[in-house]
Amino acid sequence: MHYSKQELKDLTRALVILSLAFAIAFKGLNNLAALPLAFLVSLLTAGSGFIFHELAHKYVAQKLGYYSEFRANNSALIMCLIFSFFGFIFAAPGGVIMRRQPSKRGIGLISAAGPLVNVILAILFLGLYFGTTNILQKFAFYGFGINSFLAFFNMLPFVAFDGAKVFKSNKLLFALIIIPAAALTFAAFILWGTIK
Repeated sequence: MHYSKQELKDLTRALVILSLAFAIAFKGLNNLAALPLAFLVSLLTAGSGFIFHELAHKYVAQKLGYYSEFRANNSALIMCLIFSFFGFIFAAPGGVIMRRQPSKRGIGLISAAGPLVNVILAILFLGLYFGTTNILQKFAFYGFGINSFLAFFNMLPFVAFDGAKVFKSNKLLFALIIIPAAALTFAAFILWGTIK
């Protein structure tokens, strides 16, 4: 894949701020000593989910012949950080832009790529969850839960969401992603009571 200097800066800024926001929302500022570890966990779970989601959009777009780059939404990143102080995450860090409009099929495939990667990451984290104990298990659960929810939330068929574009393009592809995403998210809620 090809990256511009501006794109790398935007990806880095979005990744750091989003990971920090998750860390603050998880731990708050009443325990500053725990914040660095919370940031690292957020970077490897929420951060990886975000970065691979956006890079999947970019990769598929480039494979289909469309010039694409990630651009951070600075206003949304600031809001994300502010909301995190209240224990709430509002994550809309930016998105992949293209110079020309893809075909209907192209839009569907590009939009499906991000949530599909989150489903794959959720399954990998779930495997790690059942294969480890104690601290690693808790880490794996966060990765599993966050990526499951990212996949499901993004696949909701609402205007401007990935799900709406996939649904309009290919309903079978939509079902093949949202059904496992919903099942994984439901499983995350069930497991939540055992991990706290």
